[in-house]
Amino acid sequence: MNIALVVQHLINNNQPYFDIIRQKISKYKGQANNNREFKHSFWGKFLYKMVAPESINKKLKTPKPFRPDPDPDITTLAARFDANQEELLNVIEESRKVDAQKVLVRSPAAWIMRFHIADALAALSVHELRHLQQIRNIMNYPGFPKG
Repeated sequence: MNIALVVQHLINNNQPYFDIIRQKISKYKGQANNNREFKHSFWGKFLYKMVAPESINKKLKTPKPFRPDPDPDITTLAARFDANQEELLNVIEESRKVDAQKVLVRSPAAWIMRFHIADALAALSVHELRHLQQIRNIMNYPGFPKG
C-alpha cells in the first residue's frame, strides 16, 4: 500500500459527497434545525460502521468512483489534500444552514443508499480517521524510511 494512493482515495471519496451535499444545501437553505441530539438513519449507521476505524481489519472493495489514480501526481498531492480538508470544513459549516438530520442525500457509490447530511458528514469524518490509521500503519511497517 502506498500513502499517496490513500491520500488520493480520500480526495476522490470526499469530492462527490461535497457536490451532493452542496446541491441539497442550496435547495433547502434556511430550514435549519440542528439543535437536537444526533441520531443515525438506517443507511447512515450502516455506512458509518462500514468505514469506521474500528473496521480497519475488514477489507472493503473501493467503489470505482473513489479509486485512486494508480500513479498520482505527488508534486501537487499535499496541496490538493489540504484544499480538500479545507473544503470539508466549509461543507460542515455550510450544513448548519439546513436541517442536517432531515435533508437526505444519496450515496454517490450506491444509489440505493439514502441518508441525511449529518450521516454523510459523520461517515466522511470516520472514513478519514480509518485511512489516517492506515497511513500510520504503513509508516510503522519495518523498512519504511524514517526521518
